[in-house]
Amino acid sequence: MKGLNLWLLACAAVLAVGCGGGVDTVVEEDGELLTSTGAAMICTAYCGPGVTEASCTFHETCEANPRVGVTCDGRFYPCPSCQYIQCRSRIGRACYPERLEAPCCNGTTEEATCVCLGGVWNCY
Repeated sequence: MKGLNLWLLACAAVLAVGCGGGVDTVVEEDGELLTSTGAAMICTAYCGPGVTEASCTFHETCEANPRVGVTCDGRFYPCPSCQYIQCRSRIGRACYPERLEAPCCNGTTEEATCVCLGGVWNCY
């Protein structure tokens, strides 16, 4: 009976560990965020407050440099050069006062302006 219990416990452990794919692993080290979902991993670098992070998928090597970018398997992905919040995250949100202007980013490099019109942000 004791052998049967050990065998059942071993089978349960193999099923729990062997399924894979659905388990994410996150490791953070010196501004570097690594997320594992199966064979490929995602490397992310902090680029600044309100700024899109630089990230890439890698299989073997990753180097993240905060406020600079990430290198995955030898290919470099820079932090956005525009250091404002993304325009798309502001469009349509409530704002006050009327005609207030705020800088934003369209993509990674192009700076734009959002204007409070009719109580909501509109970006150009």
